[in-house]
Amino acid sequence: MDSTVTSRSSMKQHEATVLPALYVYGYAALAALLFSVAWYVPYLHISIFFAFVPLLRLLHAYRMKLLGGKRLLAATYLAFALWNIATTWWIWNASAGGAVGAWLANALLMCLPVVVTMSIARKADPARMQLTFVLAWLTFEYLHLNWELSWSWLQLGNAFALVPAWVQWYEFTGVLGGTLWVLLTNLVAMRIFTSRLAHNRRVYAFYTALLILLPIGVSYWLAARYETKGETVEVVVMQPNIDPYQEKFPDSPNFIPFAEQIRRFMELSKQQITPNTRLILWPETAIDDALWEENIHNYAVIRQIKNFMSAYPQAALITGLTTARFYKNELPPASARYQEGLGYYDVFNTAMFLKQDTLAFYHKSKLVPMVEAMPYPAAFQWLSNLVIDLGGTSGGYGKQAERTVFADGNARYAPIICFESVFGEYVGEYVQKGANLLCIITNDGWWGDTPGYKQHMRYACLRAIEHRRAVARCANTGISAFINTKGEVLQATPYWVPASIRDTLILNNELTFYSRYGDYLGRLALFVLAALWLSLWVRHWRLSGLIKK
Repeated sequence: MDSTVTSRSSMKQHEATVLPALYVYGYAALAALLFSVAWYVPYLHISIFFAFVPLLRLLHAYRMKLLGGKRLLAATYLAFALWNIATTWWIWNASAGGAVGAWLANALLMCLPVVVTMSIARKADPARMQLTFVLAWLTFEYLHLNWELSWSWLQLGNAFALVPAWVQWYEFTGVLGGTLWVLLTNLVAMRIFTSRLAHNRRVYAFYTALLILLPIGVSYWLAARYETKGETVEVVVMQPNIDPYQEKFPDSPNFIPFAEQIRRFMELSKQQITPNTRLILWPETAIDDALWEENIHNYAVIRQIKNFMSAYPQAALITGLTTARFYKNELPPASARYQEGLGYYDVFNTAMFLKQDTLAFYHKSKLVPMVEAMPYPAAFQWLSNLVIDLGGTSGGYGKQAERTVFADGNARYAPIICFESVFGEYVGEYVQKGANLLCIITNDGWWGDTPGYKQHMRYACLRAIEHRRAVARCANTGISAFINTKGEVLQATPYWVPASIRDTLILNNELTFYSRYGDYLGRLALFVLAALWLSLWVRHWRLSGLIKK
C-alpha cells in the first residue's frame, strides 16, 4: 500500500517537473509549424509525416497519467487553430468574420479524433489506442466531407497536391489514402523519438523512411506504366481578370456593365478559337444578373452570347451565371426565399451549357457554409439574414444536388463550380454519369494575391489523378489551366492577367477504382472504429463488474 502511494506521489511530481506548460504548448506550436509547412513548400512538405509526433507524444503522456485531459485538449486545440490560421489566413480577404469562424470551428472539429482516442487511451494497450486514433481521424475526415458544414480544405492527403507525382495511386484510394499514409508514418516516426535504445531508434528511422519512400516509388512506377487512350477535344479557356470587389457586380464602385464584360469575354476567346475548337469555357458567375430560367432566352446578354456562338457552330460554351427559379406548382425546398408578389423562388450559382439551340443548366450544390448558403436551412432559416451572400446563391441543397453532365457527341463535360472541386467522391459522381472531361469554373479573385488560389488550383491536380480525367480550369482570375490525367499542369495563366489559352485534351472513358467506389476508406474506418470503440468499452465494463459475464 505504501509503495502504491509513493508511486502515485512520484507520478504527480514527475508531471509537475517533466510536463510544464512551456513543454506542452511548445509541442503544440511545433506541430502547427510542421503541418503548415506541408501546404507551402514543395518537397519540404515531408514535414507532414512528422507533424503529429508532438501531439502523439502528448497523447502518450496522457495515457501514462503524466498529463491531464484539459491541458492535452488545450494544446491540441492550439495546434490545430494555429495550423488553420497559418494555412488558410487568406479567407480573411473575403470575410473577416467568416475566416475567424472557420478557423476556430474547424480546429475544434479536428480535436474530435483526439477526444475519441482519449476516451479509451487508459483502457487499451498502446497498439489499440494508436489504431483508434488512425480510424478516428479517417472517420472525421470522411464525415467532414459529407455534411453541410464541410470545410475539408486541410485534409491530410491534400498536402500532396504540391507533388502529384508522389500520389498516382490516388486513383485507387483518393485523398483519404494519403491521409492514411500520413497517419501511419507519424505513428512509426514517433518511435524514433520515444525509444530509449539507439538500435531501436535506428530501426524505426529505417521503417519511417521505408513508409515514406515505398508509396512514392509505387507512384512513379504507376505513372511510367499509365497511358491515357481516347479521342481528343480542343478546348479554349478564357480568364477575364475582372476585379470581384471593384468591377464585377452591379453594386461594385467601378461596375463594368454586363454587356461590356461579355464583349471582353468574346474578344479574349476569339484569340484562341480555331475551326477545331469544341468547347469554350468561361468562369463562375461570368454573368451575375439573376436571370430567370423560365425566360432565359429573352435576356439581351443571352442573345449577345448566342450571336457570338453562331459563328462557331462546331463549338459549345460552358459559362457560369446566376439564375433564379420560381416554385409555382411544387413544394419549395427549405432554401427557398419568399417575396411578396413573387412567391417562393431560389437563386442559384449556375453553370450553363449552350450549343446552337441546346441549352442546359447545372446548379452548384456544394456550397461554402455561411458564405453562399445557410447549412441545414430547415433548422436555421431564422439565421439566413446573417449569411454573407458572396456567391449570390442560396439554392443547391436537396433535390437540386444531382450531378449533371453536359453531353456533346463523344464529349461529356462535368461542370464543376469552384468549391465543388475540393471533393473527390463528389466529382466522381459526374464520372459515374459518363463525364470524360472535368471542367472547373471558379472565381478565385475574392482572396487576392494569396496562397488561396494556388492551393485551389493544385487540388484540381488530385481530382485528375483520382478519376484519370483531364481538367480544363477556368478562373475569373487566379489560375486558369489545363491538367492532364496524371495531374500534370500542361498550361497555366499568370495571376491578375487577362488571358486565353488553348489545348487538346484526351477524353478518357475508363473508370478508376476510386471513381467506382469513392471514399470507401472512410466508410470502412467508420465501421471498424465503431466496432473497436464499443468492444473496448464492453471489455472495460466487464472488468469493472458493470457487465456480468
